[in-house]
Amino acid sequence: MCTYKKLLIIFVFLTVVFISKNTTVFALEPANVTLDANPLTVNSGGSSTLSWIVSGTTECWKSGGTFTGEITYPSVLEVYTGSQVVSPTVTTTYTLTCYSPNGELYDDTDSVIVTVTALPTVTTPTVSAITTTGATLGANVTSLGIPASISARGTCWGTTPAPAGNCLAQGGTTTGVFTHSRTGLIPGTLYYYRGYATNTTGTGYSADGTFTTVATYTVTPSAGANGSISPSTVQTVSSGGSAVF
Repeated sequence: MCTYKKLLIIFVFLTVVFISKNTTVFALEPANVTLDANPLTVNSGGSSTLSWIVSGTTECWKSGGTFTGEITYPSVLEVYTGSQVVSPTVTTTYTLTCYSPNGELYDDTDSVIVTVTALPTVTTPTVSAITTTGATLGANVTSLGIPASISARGTCWGTTPAPAGNCLAQGGTTTGVFTHSRTGLIPGTLYYYRGYATNTTGTGYSADGTFTTVATYTVTPSAGANGSISPSTVQTVSSGGSAVF
């Protein structure tokens, strides 16, 4: 009887040793995943870096834009990190889902949204009907940007390149060609001007255009000896114009 008990104890001991050396016993610890993006907002054409930390898993799946495919890890007992650069063209949700060997109740997932923004696109500045103190200015809004809505479009003018002052909204809030009359200019002056459009991202401008307002000249009448002239008042005429006495 004693020999039987000893054999039984030895068998149990050897079984425990075999299991402990050859079998991985998983504790009911859930998978854990943290996914971040830097920056969270990018301009159109820009990039963001996705980074993650995972544990309690050997298998994860990426989804969203170019963030796709499987990631495998050798052990549930380790903590792993990773990163990937993405260049979304539209606002995109990126998701990382990690699976636990203990079953779906222990899976984990995390998501992050990268927002894409873009300024409106404005091209082709135009000018016509130039006078001594005014002109008709315009441009073409070819894209509303991201988000696709503008609050104003118009023109700016100044005496130096890339003017950001003397801006006036034309009134439209759509894409397309627009013009409007601008006043308050000085005769005979070189002006720079450009079109603009504004959305919640900011203000986009066209390239500069230039024009020169019509110059004016003062004509003072003067009669010769023993002569007279009428009217005898000083007259102001535009370039190319004439004064009659």
